[in-house]
Amino acid sequence: MTLIDQRILIDAPPQVIWEFLADPAKVPQWHAGYRIVSVLTTRQTGAGIRRRCALVSGGKDIIEEITAWVDGVGYEYHVTEGGAQRHMQGRFRLQPSPEGTSVQWTLSYQPKGLFGAIKNQLGGRRQQAEMMANSLRQLRRRVDELGQRMQAEERNKVAIRGR
Repeated sequence: MTLIDQRILIDAPPQVIWEFLADPAKVPQWHAGYRIVSVLTTRQTGAGIRRRCALVSGGKDIIEEITAWVDGVGYEYHVTEGGAQRHMQGRFRLQPSPEGTSVQWTLSYQPKGLFGAIKNQLGGRRQQAEMMANSLRQLRRRVDELGQRMQAEERNKVAIRGR
């Protein structure tokens, strides 16, 4: 099983960042691998929703299912169809701090077959990690464009909570 953990600090309140993570229509604005995301269920957010993700690379669309959801904090998902991996699951988590909000994206997957394992070792893992890092940097740019920084009161509140 391959595990990739990427994090970025964004100087914005968690709820501002959450709007980009939780809204399927906004995901392609920051996700470097997705061109279009469409929801396949009646609800737009929450555990149990399924979404079709059209890839920038033009490959076969993948279907993700949200398996856990904590509003404003994070969610977990797994790929149910498509993709180059046998098992792929990911997690987004927001953690406020006095310096801003830490966005953590953890991805674990198992390559398909011997060829997939070799490809993963020869650069597939590195490419996946770079895509995730690029996506998080793009998320920070999108949030920064809004100009909504954490206010002093919010920073102090988080600092006290941590103690």
